[in-house]
Amino acid sequence: MSPYRRERERFLKKRTAPKKKKKAGLAARARRMWRVAKVVAILVVLVLLALVYHFHRVDRMIEAKFDRPRKWDLPSRIYSDAEYLYPGADISGRDIAAKLDRLGYRNTGQSISGPGDYAMAKGRLDIHLHDFDYPEGRFSGFPVRLNIDGGTIRRITNLDSNERQGLVRLEPEEIASVFNELMEDRTVVKLSQVPAHLVEAIILIEDERFFEHGGIDPIGIQRTSRP
Repeated sequence: MSPYRRERERFLKKRTAPKKKKKAGLAARARRMWRVAKVVAILVVLVLLALVYHFHRVDRMIEAKFDRPRKWDLPSRIYSDAEYLYPGADISGRDIAAKLDRLGYRNTGQSISGPGDYAMAKGRLDIHLHDFDYPEGRFSGFPVRLNIDGGTIRRITNLDSNERQGLVRLEPEEIASVFNELMEDRTVVKLSQVPAHLVEAIILIEDERFFEHGGIDPIGIQRTSRP
């Protein structure tokens, strides 16, 4: 082999050797990046599956609690008979004032101004009767005056119409409640009947972000789903 060809081969070897090494390095780097990408893809898929399972479980919990005709069980109430008041009835031993207190009436002194008030004076008893749902229908309360003499009712007057009444009745008194195994005791009320400060307190405790989301709060769901 001529010196020229030997030098040429040596030169070519020097030129190609680094390129082969560089290509081998790029291939190794590509293989490492591919492995990392596969691991990241697997982790992303696992996280997505975990999120799907989590939200599915939360959805089932919400559905089981709220998506049913009756969202809670109200206790059965046991009531006494109504208290009937009529002219000629002897109420000296009935302690009507104590019964009114147990029924939630308020002693307002000398006069009454609204439902649930009662006022006692010499010879008379004024009562603004409560509304009540009787089996035969709803009763709308109105103010009455009982003129009493010697412990006996002499006359009953409707203070709205100023007409005499032959009979009025105080609503039955609750004497017991029968609960289920959860021992839940609830009174169903309208939102307008709930004091504003109570609504604010519930929102602050239960969902302080209530006015910041459109109905579904992922942060709140995550907080409530933690054990």
